[in-house]
Amino acid sequence: MKPLRALLIPFALVTTPALWSGCGPAAPKCVPGESRPCTCSAGESGAQVCTADGSAFGQCTCSSGAGGGSGSSGGGSASSGGGTASSGGGSASSGGGTASSGGGSASSGGGSGSSGGGSASSGGGSASSGGGSASSGGGSASSGGGSAASGGGTASSGGGSSSSGGGSASGGGSADAGFDGGIPLFTIANARQARFCTQPVHLTGVVVTAVQTFVVGVSGSTQISFWVADPSSPKNAINVFKFFNDLPSNLAVSIGDVVNIDAVVGAAPSYVDQDGYRLQLQGNCGGQQTGPMTITITGHVSPLPSTLAPNPFGVASDGGPYRANPDFAGARVNVPGPLTLVDAYPGEMHRLSNTPNDPIYYGFRVAGPGAPLGLLIRNEKTFGLTPTDGGARRCDWRALAVSGKTVTFPSGIRGVWDTYTNAPCVDGGIDTACFRNAGTIPDAGIPFTYVLFPQDCDVDFAGADAGP
Repeated sequence: MKPLRALLIPFALVTTPALWSGCGPAAPKCVPGESRPCTCSAGESGAQVCTADGSAFGQCTCSSGAGGGSGSSGGGSASSGGGTASSGGGSASSGGGTASSGGGSASSGGGSGSSGGGSASSGGGSASSGGGSASSGGGSASSGGGSAASGGGTASSGGGSSSSGGGSASGGGSADAGFDGGIPLFTIANARQARFCTQPVHLTGVVVTAVQTFVVGVSGSTQISFWVADPSSPKNAINVFKFFNDLPSNLAVSIGDVVNIDAVVGAAPSYVDQDGYRLQLQGNCGGQQTGPMTITITGHVSPLPSTLAPNPFGVASDGGPYRANPDFAGARVNVPGPLTLVDAYPGEMHRLSNTPNDPIYYGFRVAGPGAPLGLLIRNEKTFGLTPTDGGARRCDWRALAVSGKTVTFPSGIRGVWDTYTNAPCVDGGIDTACFRNAGTIPDAGIPFTYVLFPQDCDVDFAGADAGP
């Protein structure tokens, strides 16, 4: 049995984007699928996409024309709703462009944001991305392009009606993925598929389901990491990272708050300990000056119900335990019991440092009939002693297991299912403010995995038992 001192886990220092930019060298890894602009010849735009293994950005891909769409992308103008796949756009009056040019000047149908073409920054993109400005209702090849009036279109037609919201799943969006004043309206499910750092996301009526961290700066501004879900489908959820300069600067949120959010989709940098690689809503990201995120509280409701986990839960498509159930990422999940704490020393949650026999573990593993391969539990909200200053009650199940008790969860465990990584200090030290390398999962050889984040003792660990 390992010593009880392993339980004295200090609460992790909250890391801010200001620290991210200086907390280590330029990250050697990136988020798979992440895109960033690159330099091309005059009149061309380009992008690099992160490789599938997250090891590096790929080669710069350049394309001519920054306005309307090519024949393959189905872009188009505000008045026409796009064009056919064969024409790729339309005339100057339709704001598209020809099939061969995929864009062009304002006079030829591509041009500025007001003419229906637009640059990548105005909501259009390159000829290969589907063209169209934010004001014209354009879009990427994956969204089917389309106009403000038409709501998008299918991959084959580039048009579509407002009632269809963009046509088929392959070409457009869902029925509620239309436009509002030039800003895309998304469900959370659609927002999770938005183009990184460049596509505006406007969510309305989503509900706060959990608050991970809350920090008040010296000026009274706040930094908050929290999760929101679609009240009509709580499985559809996403993390929100509000930085100090996001608006309102002094925002405070609580579980049950109903909010509207204007933001972009990004990912926590790979060298952010615990939370690196996580998909999130945020303000400026990836060098794209999109402006601060704006969050508006419009009401308050009872906490949303947790989503029942499927049986089995925690089994990946390859049959292993890592990166399982990505479709539940960000959601509050109810994993039914019985579950038993089977490992108080999971290698995946062991702090990486040069300290001999480093005693710090960031959680534990449970298993049961509904989770046969086990689930990693991040105990950031429940480890240690209950504070005497009025803070939330603690229930350190890992400490009890280390002391020799059998810990069971007959009623299961609830919590947020989201990404976790372990970003070690570059110098091998244990200073929480150190420069860090890209996060990894010890013993697994992967950048991140999914774990459960219980938020309290009374609800998320209800019915837990450590024996006499």
